Amino acid sequence: LVELRLVGCLGLVEGPAYGFPPQLTTLSLEGCASLRCISSLVRECSNLTRLLIPKTVAKDEDMSVISRECPRLEIVDVSSCSLLTNDGIAALLLNLQSLRQLLADDLGGLSDLLFHDNPRLESIKQTLNLDRVHLSGAFRVGDRLLEWLVGMAGLSSLHIDGNRSISREGLHKSLKVLQASAFLPSSMKSFSACDVDILRQHRLEEGEAFLRWISLRHGPTLTSL
Repeated sequence: LVELRLVGCLGLVEGPAYGFPPQLTTLSLEGCASLRCISSLVRECSNLTRLLIPKTVAKDEDMSVISRECPRLEIVDVSSCSLLTNDGIAALLLNLQSLRQLLADDLGGLSDLLFHDNPRLESIKQTLNLDRVHLSGAFRVGDRLLEWLVGMAGLSSLHIDGNRSISREGLHKSLKVLQASAFLPSSMKSFSACDVDILRQHRLEEGEAFLRWISLRHGPTLTSL
């Protein structure tokens, strides 16, 4: 068994005492909102590459254990995990060198204080292999985190829809960084932080120009715009 999905099992409070099979590469516990101590269930799953635990009660302590016990993780989904804060996300970013996709939509505990508490994040930015980051609905994400993300080489998908903490100046600066970036034409396929609603809200002429500029390079592939 290499893939196990237990989606929406609301009656699942505890997993098997012996944990899950060590050969698992994909584990989905989405919506298992009653499941306690998720990290204890994956202690022997060192081969996991995909862990999908949105809408669960995963905590920061779980992320620390998971990032240590599952070093091969490439895709982690912690969307709508209301107990997660900056510390949990920092544990994933700092310890999972193979992480490619971080899906953390509707994460109210994530904010720009992530960098204040974890200054090492700045120095490792260019060593990260992230190509997809989704933070839609993470309403406390501000200019500092957006700036850090758009400066990451290799990022191909960035979603920060529904965010109203990013200022006009912060969005303007990030758009300039993206326009000047050499990697953008070949790798940036989706940048929905610059969705039309946000651009209209800030009335950024630069943003409208950016949309026209990027659409000329990718055309209809940028459906998120």
